[in-house]
Amino acid sequence: MSKNIFIFSLILVFFFNISYFELELGPTYIGWIENATYLIALPVLLLSTYNKRNNVEQLYIMIMLLGLFFHVFLPEKGKFPISDAIQWIFLIVIIIASRKYKTPRLIFYLFVIFFIIHCTLAIIEYKLQTNLFDYSFVKDFSNFSETKEFRAFGLMKQPLQSSNITLIIMSFIMVSKDINWNLKLALLTLGTLAMFCFNSRIGIIILGCLLVYRYLFYNLKPIFIITICSLIYIFFINDFISFVVQNSQIFGRLAEKDNLTDDSSLARILSYVYFWNARWNLQDIMLGGREIHLQGSELTLENGILLTISWWGWVVGIAKVILELVISYIFINKYNIKDKVILLIACWGTAFANNNSFYTFVFVFFIISFLSISSIENRKDNNKFKDIK
Repeated sequence: MSKNIFIFSLILVFFFNISYFELELGPTYIGWIENATYLIALPVLLLSTYNKRNNVEQLYIMIMLLGLFFHVFLPEKGKFPISDAIQWIFLIVIIIASRKYKTPRLIFYLFVIFFIIHCTLAIIEYKLQTNLFDYSFVKDFSNFSETKEFRAFGLMKQPLQSSNITLIIMSFIMVSKDINWNLKLALLTLGTLAMFCFNSRIGIIILGCLLVYRYLFYNLKPIFIITICSLIYIFFINDFISFVVQNSQIFGRLAEKDNLTDDSSLARILSYVYFWNARWNLQDIMLGGREIHLQGSELTLENGILLTISWWGWVVGIAKVILELVISYIFINKYNIKDKVILLIACWGTAFANNNSFYTFVFVFFIISFLSISSIENRKDNNKFKDIK
């Protein structure tokens, strides 16, 4: 029974974090289903995996419960983060449960199908120069839809999220030794094409760094991937003649003049200024609950770490950021250090460069990617993890 709840919860967590379903069913309806599932599955999985938890995970759960307790004392009832706390705790419980229950191969097939659909939609959007779905309910949608350079969304609610999860999935595919080489090449090529369509500067930079890193520390196969991806991009996304004659910009916003001093880049730098210059009192530091906005706008700070600290409080927020990194590292313990570098940079390197790390979807796709790849591996110890005592 517990195993079935684990598998069912894993699938629902995966789908809950695909923005397309939020668009179709409505954010409120999705939220009710999500919270109901968590509240039913959480005690069952906690009890069935009690002896599988290590000290870091126990500390994380205690920290999130502490943050939940602190928020009880906030004067604004709208700041009560029951749903947020349950989501983060549930993700850790999913990690713990994965040590006891084998992930079915079905998860891998869903994982690959999602990746193919997501990337393909992004490429189609870029070719048509129009977004296929109406994400106008997202408060900062207009900021993405009104930029000079078109940005695809795919199945997520914004390009930065799409770029982040694509990189996470690509990193696990890249280091896997159990995926057929032809399938791996096809998926990595598709993902690279989509990365250009999302037009995320940090995403393109990190992808380039990861490919070069693999070239330097692994073997020559990534050079073949880079060549194929570049040629397909030139012929498919950019018209070849216009590329030669007009020298069209392959790297989108990254190739724009003064792209490091535009409004988006300045907003990320100014986030630190607004954070430190905000008036902090003891309640803010201990209890959190703050949403700091960029001056003269409705946009929150463009930095996930600062958002986490201001929302959860300095004590809980800082501990939360550090523990999530540690748990991520422990979770991928079976990989060698070279592979860990790729996986962690693809996930958190991208998420910390903007506000993605404030939301659960980054951790969700990190977990789903690992478990999806693990489900097709033949190693007998694929669900064995070193404990921290």
